[in-house]
Amino acid sequence: MLDHLRQRVIETLATVQTATFSTYGPAGLQASLLPCEAVEMRLYLLLPATSDHLLNLENHTDVMVSAAAWQLRGRAGVLNDADTPLDLGLLQKVEAQWGRLVVVIPTQLNIRRGQRWGYGETIDIDSE
Repeated sequence: MLDHLRQRVIETLATVQTATFSTYGPAGLQASLLPCEAVEMRLYLLLPATSDHLLNLENHTDVMVSAAAWQLRGRAGVLNDADTPLDLGLLQKVEAQWGRLVVVIPTQLNIRRGQRWGYGETIDIDSE
């Protein structure tokens, strides 16, 4: 991935604090507004431990995450305690003690055109 595109993805994801997380699978199509945090090219989301998203992620790791300014496609996985970044701000939220942390590895980012309809940029992201 070109450095300037990588930087564009990092800067775009860095400002988000909540996003709509969408999955599909045995529990059907699910979409939830969740707290999130980006670290470099990874997006972390905090799911309730009883969420149907967890069942879906066991079967299908393809996900969509949407915010006001962008839409992200990627592959997601539930993190265990050993894989969780300790400096993640999401872990300071009260909900973290009853939640599960999910990481999204992006494959494509679509960035909106300011106040206009549609997306003005599409960045395909190489898996790392």
